[in-house]
Amino acid sequence: MSVCSINSKNFTMKKQTGTARAREQAFRAAVKSLRQTKLLHRHARQHRAISRLPIGPYLLLQAIALPTLFCGGLVWAKPYILGIWRDCVVFWAQRLNIPLQVDRGTGNWRSLDLIWAQSAPTADLPSNAIMLATAAATALAFLATVWMNGRLLPLKYLIRILCVVQAMALLFFWLWPTQFPYTPLSHLTAVIDMGYELLLAIPVMLAIGYYILNVRIAVKAFYTTMILAYFFVMIPNQAVLHMLILQHLSVLFMPVLYICFGAVFDVLIFVALYSWVASMAPAQATI
Repeated sequence: MSVCSINSKNFTMKKQTGTARAREQAFRAAVKSLRQTKLLHRHARQHRAISRLPIGPYLLLQAIALPTLFCGGLVWAKPYILGIWRDCVVFWAQRLNIPLQVDRGTGNWRSLDLIWAQSAPTADLPSNAIMLATAAATALAFLATVWMNGRLLPLKYLIRILCVVQAMALLFFWLWPTQFPYTPLSHLTAVIDMGYELLLAIPVMLAIGYYILNVRIAVKAFYTTMILAYFFVMIPNQAVLHMLILQHLSVLFMPVLYICFGAVFDVLIFVALYSWVASMAPAQATI
């Protein structure tokens, strides 16, 4: 073995030994720094995102009493709520030429007492022109999502969901146009019923995620009232918008309105409002 090869081998071994020693020193320095940081913050509390929330008897009582009071009030006020919603729907129907009329003969406080005054049962079915235009628009919207990436990814999936639901509706009305069992009036009733059920569910959902926070009970009652008032105003106007679309564009769009812009849409709005309300709570609310 030549002297040159021996020197090269010794140099390689020294280099590897130096690299291993440097790694060991870096590891020991990291461990030492971690121990010092742990000692420095040994009395710090856990972040509230990962800490358990202590729920005392008073907070537990609030989480039970508040939804009970709000839900009880909503049940008692149901005839008045439905009456105001009916008047709101009729008010806009008269001004937007929506064929809705009040049925004074029922007298049932559990219903809206409305009738759909359309001349023929098939008048709400989509025409060939609407079917073709909707099919083309759905296909173009789906193709447009191919180029949506990055920050547009949530919008991409939302548009694709809408396109899939609308495509299924197109397929149904192309194969069985006269077998669709729902009418605009039944859709209106479903939207109103789901809206009232959402009002009842809101205090219960807030009891799980908001009433257990250490916030003054007056603040909790105030924000709950504000959220309920928002949906109280929104739901009848949402129903009117649905009726306007169904009147001018036919029941072809009822599935996408019911599935994507009905209860699911309302729940998403509630989540946004809940996030806003919860963000208003101080940091001490979880202590």
